[in-house]
Amino acid sequence: MQDVRDNLSRGADATKLFVATPQLDQSVKYMPPDIVQAATRETHRRGRLTFAHPTDIPGIRASLAAGVDVLVHTTLGNSKTEWDATLIQAMIARDVAVVPTLKLWPYELKKGRLPERVIELATGDAIEQLRVFAEAGGQVLFGTDVGYMSEYDPTDEYIYMLRAGLTFEQILASLTTAPAGRWKESDRRGRLAAGLDADLVVLEADPASDIRNFAKPRCVFRAGQRIYPLADYRAPRV
Repeated sequence: MQDVRDNLSRGADATKLFVATPQLDQSVKYMPPDIVQAATRETHRRGRLTFAHPTDIPGIRASLAAGVDVLVHTTLGNSKTEWDATLIQAMIARDVAVVPTLKLWPYELKKGRLPERVIELATGDAIEQLRVFAEAGGQVLFGTDVGYMSEYDPTDEYIYMLRAGLTFEQILASLTTAPAGRWKESDRRGRLAAGLDADLVVLEADPASDIRNFAKPRCVFRAGQRIYPLADYRAPRV
């Protein structure tokens, strides 16, 4: 637990646990349950969140049993992978949020040179998992796993979320009010209101008419200070 304590003492906002990790032989290695539970308890004791990388359905169940707060990723399998009603109900009952990272799956599977049809089916499974979770009232937080991925454009993620049946309002919430609420910072962030932190993104066009416009920022402010474009940036003349 010393690693968890050290990370949190250095200012980490959360602990991420690789509850289930794929191996080269296509098996899955699971983190011992007592380790997952102890890390979660220590993180919660310090008022922080615990994220879990579940990989598969058993990984989700192990994460739920440990009391984690957020599942990072939907799941894949060697065959069709569904989140059934019992699993969804358990996730909702434990107030577990999901970061779908749908864009990650075609990115990862293409590296494995899998047939396009297989990639489409696997991505479709993940989209369906998000659909049933969101329809049940589950909290969705936006994320693409950028940093691990070298593809920084989030456009595909917005399109996949739309395919999962999420409305413009739900996708907007996943970027704003939902993360602010999950981190218990709704009194400071996530909305435009007097007295809140001036964290603003101004878009080139309305994403309510085209969801891809979420990926077209004109400028970004954090705490009232412009961070994009940089102050000395000059747009090219056209």
